[in-house]
Amino acid sequence: MENKILKVENLNEKAYDLIKRAILHNELLPGTRIVDSQLADMLGISRTPVRDAIQLLTKEGLIEIKDKKGYYVFSASPKDINEIFDIRLMLDKEVLHKIITVLLPTDYEHYITEINKIDPGTVIKDKNNGIDFVKSDELFHDSIIALYGNSRFTTMYTDNRNQMKVFRQLTSNNDQRIERVIENHKSLLSAIKAMNFEQTVKITVEHIEVCRKETLEDFGYDNIDFI
Repeated sequence: MENKILKVENLNEKAYDLIKRAILHNELLPGTRIVDSQLADMLGISRTPVRDAIQLLTKEGLIEIKDKKGYYVFSASPKDINEIFDIRLMLDKEVLHKIITVLLPTDYEHYITEINKIDPGTVIKDKNNGIDFVKSDELFHDSIIALYGNSRFTTMYTDNRNQMKVFRQLTSNNDQRIERVIENHKSLLSAIKAMNFEQTVKITVEHIEVCRKETLEDFGYDNIDFI
């Protein structure tokens, strides 16, 4: 009985990991209809763990139900994009506030040591030896979020980031944008070390608003009004 339970759990985990990876790597593009039987055949497992994975990914926001007609990979509307960036901004401000007003004043030596380990220009290579800009950027911000020390907050941040990643993978990441982001990371770390909360918020707001504008432009939403 125990082996059977473990097998089911392993299949559920396998289905979840594979489907999630396919979405985040754009092997399943935004707007793609999710059919459990097709995914089960593709993964070589039964439909039950696939259905369970779809339900979980729906709760996480990577899959959505449209008009009760079926499941689809999350496809961001202008309103979605703006809401996701709004949440990102609120979460980033909260993290910076705690680091600067609580953590550094409480144990400066420990946290400044951890902050000094963060590389603003980390470059992660993809399978074709090109720069995986999105993953590199995530590593930087994950290192800062880790300082917050709250697992539930991290989960909330990760869920929002994953929805953002679905459309960020399809946006343009040219050399100019990459260089600008690295400079932003350097400025942000300097402001954190100086314990200048106002400056960190200014840098963060400017960065997120530029990213928001560019994302909307990349998807042709820059001239669309939304509520």
